[in-house]
Amino acid sequence: MKKSFTIIEALVAITIFSLGIIYIAVSIWQSYSMASQATERFIAAYLAQEGLEIVKNLRSENYLNERAWNNNLGAGDYEVDYNDDSLFIYQDRYLMIDSAGFYNYESGNPTIFKRKISISYPAQDQMKVTVTVFWPKKGLHQEVEQFSVTEILYNWNQ
Repeated sequence: MKKSFTIIEALVAITIFSLGIIYIAVSIWQSYSMASQATERFIAAYLAQEGLEIVKNLRSENYLNERAWNNNLGAGDYEVDYNDDSLFIYQDRYLMIDSAGFYNYESGNPTIFKRKISISYPAQDQMKVTVTVFWPKKGLHQEVEQFSVTEILYNWNQ
């Protein structure tokens, strides 16, 4: 009777130990997955803000060069990177990252991110700029994550 009780104890101990190891492994995997998602959202937020700042700079350059405040900033969907001096029609392309860490469409390593800049005019002296960054969601389904920022820019030089 004492031997069988020891075998039962050993089986229970092995089961508890195995469940503990499985719990630790699942926790580590979930932590890694959450950190990866947080990194992707952080990069998406950066890319969205960068897109908005580029449009603001183009509007400011129009003022400095004594052009209409919204010159070459018509309503539509666009893409642009940091070294462009105008917007380009949105082509649903992936951004690339170069060796200096800058995102662009011409050279570097491909990324998982796409950026769309949408411009509309809700009023005569208002430009609504929405920048949306898309990237594939990890998992079995072909779902897409997105992060958007919107700002209303004004014709402040009148």
